[in-house]
Amino acid sequence: MSVLGVSEVQWKGQGETRSGDCTVYYSVGVGAEKVLALVVHKIIDRRVVKKIVNNDRIVNINLQAELLNICMIQLYKST
Repeated sequence: MSVLGVSEVQWKGQGETRSGDCTVYYSVGVGAEKVLALVVHKIIDRRVVKKIVNNDRIVNINLQAELLNICMIQLYKST
């Protein structure tokens, strides 16, 4: 798996962190504890040209591909 979207990660803050062969881009809203995250393998991570940490419901990254750029979005909608 090269990119994995994760919902309801119990972290605080926002940004990115490296763990092993992966980079985790994560986002949380003010006062929230439920975070969205995109886990990206190092092979794909070097293709990340832009990361957008919007709020506790939307996080996305833009990847540079050969023909077209790819936008990957992770959304959270509570039940």
